[in-house]
Parts: sequence; C-alpha cells; structure tokens
Amino acid sequence: MTILRKRPLTAVALGALFVGAISCASTTSPSQAACGTLTSATDCAANSTCTWNAATTTCTTTPVTPAQTCPGAQSFKTKGSDLVGTAGCANVFNADFTDTTNMLPSNSITGVGDNNTFEIFGAYAANLLPSIDKVVNVQSIVLDAPIANADFNTITNIGYTFAKNGVSNYTFDDVSKLNGKTITTGPGQSLGLSTGSSNLGAASDVTWAASAKDASLTLILNGYQGDPSATPAGLTVNGAAAATTMNIVSSVDANAIGSFTGPTTVTKHVITGDQGFKYVLDTPDVAAVTTIDASAATGGVKADVSGGTIPAAFAFKGGTGDDTLSLKIGALALLTSGSQLTFGAGTDKLIIAEKSTLTSDQATKIIAATGLEVLGFSGNTSGADATFVPGITHFSVEAGNLSETFTNVAAGSMFDIDNSTGNTGTISIAGATPVTVNIDAKDAASSVTVTALTFFSPLLNPTINSLGVSSSASDANTIAGLTQPAGGS
Repeated sequence: MTILRKRPLTAVALGALFVGAISCASTTSPSQAACGTLTSATDCAANSTCTWNAATTTCTTTPVTPAQTCPGAQSFKTKGSDLVGTAGCANVFNADFTDTTNMLPSNSITGVGDNNTFEIFGAYAANLLPSIDKVVNVQSIVLDAPIANADFNTITNIGYTFAKNGVSNYTFDDVSKLNGKTITTGPGQSLGLSTGSSNLGAASDVTWAASAKDASLTLILNGYQGDPSATPAGLTVNGAAAATTMNIVSSVDANAIGSFTGPTTVTKHVITGDQGFKYVLDTPDVAAVTTIDASAATGGVKADVSGGTIPAAFAFKGGTGDDTLSLKIGALALLTSGSQLTFGAGTDKLIIAEKSTLTSDQATKIIAATGLEVLGFSGNTSGADATFVPGITHFSVEAGNLSETFTNVAAGSMFDIDNSTGNTGTISIAGATPVTVNIDAKDAASSVTVTALTFFSPLLNPTINSLGVSSSASDANTIAGLTQPAGGS
C-alpha cells in the first residue's frame, strides 16, 4: 500500500494555481465577442461584423448581403416561354434563329434595370421574332452575323419601331454582310458597327438613317474596317436634320471609315475611345465641321480634311495617342490662327496633302500650332525650307511616287520615308550634319525601291535605317540611286 502524505504548497505550486485561476476567468476581446454583448460604441466598432446604434445604444450583428447571382444569357427554351431579366444584372436575351423550335412571336422579353441586351443571330425570320410591343425595357439590340441578306431590308427598319420601347443602342456585329443596305434608327438611339473578327472593309458603303429629332448622334465602332490591309468603305449619315454634334467612339479594335458623309448641320465631331481611328471627311463635311475634338481619345486619331475648304474657325484637338491631321496647303492661310491646332501627347503629325512648297506666311500657322512633332508631305514636288519652321526637326514623306525637297535642315533632323509601295520620285535633303533617314517598307509583300535619295553639302555621313518586314525578300528596301557630296559616306 502506498501512503500519501500531505505536503505544504510551495511558491511554485501556488503560482501555478494562480495562473490557472486567471486563465479560467479571462474575457473575450471586443473584436471576437458576440455583438449583443458589447455595450460601448468603441468595442462595437472594433468588431467588423457589428453595427452600433447610437439611438438605442445597442450593438447588433451587421446583416450580410448575399452575393448577386446572375442567370447569364437567356434563350427561348420552351414554346410560349417568356424571358425576364434579373435586378442588378447585365441581362442578355437571345433569339437564335439557328434553332427556331421553341420560338413564337407571342414570346415576350422584359428587361429589368438599365443594362439589358437583345441579341438576334442566325438566319432572321420576321414571323418568329417576338412582337415589337413584347420587347420591353431593352436598351441595346445586337444583330450578330450571319444575317440573311434577303431579310435585311426588313430587319433594318425595326430600329425606329423599337425606339418607343426605350432601346438606346442598335448594334451590328458584322457590317461586312450589309451590302449597301440602310440602317434606320429612332430618336435617342446610337448605332454600333463592327466588321467581325477579320476587321476588314465592308462590301460597300453603309447608310445610317438617323432620327430627325436628335441634336446629338453617337456612332460606336467596335473593330470596324480597321485592319491595316483593309480598304475601308464609306459611311453616310442622313435624315438627322437637327443634329449638330457627331460623337464617335473607337473601341475593341482599330477602326476606319473611307469617306464620311454626314448631315451638313453637324459642326462638331467628338472622338473618344482607346483604339486607333482614321477617317476622311467628304467635301461638304470639310466645309461644315468647325471642330474635331479628339482630346479624350487615347488610341490615336487620323483625320483627313484635305478634300475640301475648311472654315476659318476650324479647330483640331488631339488626345494622348499619336494623332495625324491632313489638310491642303491653302488651309493654313484660311485658318484664323495656327493656335486652333492643338495636338496632345504622343507623336503628332501635320500632313500637307497637295503639291506645295511651304512659304514663310503659311509656316507661321504651323509654328503657332501646339504639341506638333512631325511635319509631313503627301503631294508631289513638295517640301520645305526648314528655317521657316524653327523647332520642327522631324519630317515625313508619305506613301506614293513623290519628289520632295528639304533645305536648311538643322543638325539632328530626322526624315521618315513611307516606302510601302515604292517611290519613283527623288527625295533631296540639304543642311547640317548629322541627319537620320528611316526608309520604311512597312508590311510590303516584296522588296520595294526608292528611286533616288540625294544629299547636298554640307550634309555629310547621314544615317540611313531600313525598316519594315518583307515576306518574300530578305532586304525589304532598296535605294536605286544614292547621291552624296564629296567626302561623305
């Protein structure tokens, strides 16, 4: 038998008991306590799950809002089914004419909130499309490719009719299949255009019959004819007798319009977006438009107003991309002030787009322009005496068979020659050393030639760079005749 004897508690034993007692009696910190047990605003605020009510001096658990669940794109699944949107969601409703088994004209589509899209794709059949009055609170209608061309005259008229139901945007996914037909829209509707994944040119010009009631029109380009190899078709906007402003949004991919013909009541083009955009204004538009405002554009804008006579008040405002403005040499004299040309950030270019030799009077308008880095020429037998444009040391010769002469160029000047189609002209440069010349074949399919490049004394030892990629020749650029002063290399 083991006998247990009483022993006095030592200081260590007492300490252990004391610590144990404290441990059992410890309290939970405010950040971990149940909200209802907290009695002060400070303790309540320390717990991220609690909310303090000052009026009742109570702390309660903050309600947790469940995550929004959106249904995704909806389509007609059973005959007679109706499609209804979900609050807080970007609702998409599909009418897929590739399978019309479960589609009836009696079906209805009801959008909820302010972000609802109705997509129509497949071979359009008017007899199966939900009735106009049964498509409610849909802000955008998208017509996806392929749409049967035979039916397009019918479908392009629904834009105006849908306007009474609040549709604000009317989008064509692949305009290359329009083949010259007219798109009709109603009051308050914008138009979105794309040329599909290829981003090539449309088969022929497109006409937009806009509402006569709108003072401002919005054209949204989502990858429209912007591929470098595309030949962009034109766009005509008519019917908008009250319009004074044309808003152009360049998004998704590069965008281009071959010849833009708009209502002559429009005096201002506002260009925005993060993708490159280029267009050529038709002659009546050049005369009518007093402002091209691309100050909010980030993708770079190329505007060509060389096809007509600009107003004296004409103003161009560039954005943060590489912007280009093309105009006639006579337009410089017409401008009230060169300060009306305000180029933004980026490397910005002004192109003189006709045969010309820059005079000192014309040059004063160029000098007054702000933010301009490059002075270009696209007319044959042109060029400049560089002393007329102090501060400009970067010049360009655009594509074509052009003979250009530049004199008195400053040391450090640079010349860009667009050799994408070859140049049978003679390019002559005289001035101080050093000078750099960039000959760019761009994406030419074979070797391309500059017929003659001549340097005059005292310009010696220019740097010549060959740029661009040729798919069938290792040397993309050729200079047939290179002439330098004695002692040059």
